[in-house]
Amino acid sequence: MISYLAALPSRDPITARNQQITREWWDTRRGEHILLASPTVLDEAALGDAEFARRRRSYLDGVPLLQVTGEVEVLAEVLLRQVPLPSHARSDALHVAVASVYGVAYVLTWDRKHIANPRLVPRFQRFCGDLGYTAPLLTTPASMMER
Repeated sequence: MISYLAALPSRDPITARNQQITREWWDTRRGEHILLASPTVLDEAALGDAEFARRRRSYLDGVPLLQVTGEVEVLAEVLLRQVPLPSHARSDALHVAVASVYGVAYVLTWDRKHIANPRLVPRFQRFCGDLGYTAPLLTTPASMMER
């Protein structure tokens, strides 16, 4: 989501619309929620072009960080194996695991392949529940604008 805030407007109409929705949510609805992130989010924000990485990091200034603990790592590994997710989606499993371990209500993302995927959400819920956690609502900024 942060990448959409920091990026130049896309020429792709779907991406451009998602960027606009993200900016609208950030400007009008962000104050209704306690924003949290993890070091994994910071690591992702730091990737790529230095100027855009700086922009992404600026949106995260002051956002409290939830640490990746051993407990988080164990849950992420279970999610990778059981959901299942491809090994390159380890950071996606970490996002869900961090939120689950810390009792975060929502994970806001545009990643509909590995996170906010309606086919995978029940699996996240099941395997988090099997280990005594409640999976967060995995959703997009567009869905949150409707709430």
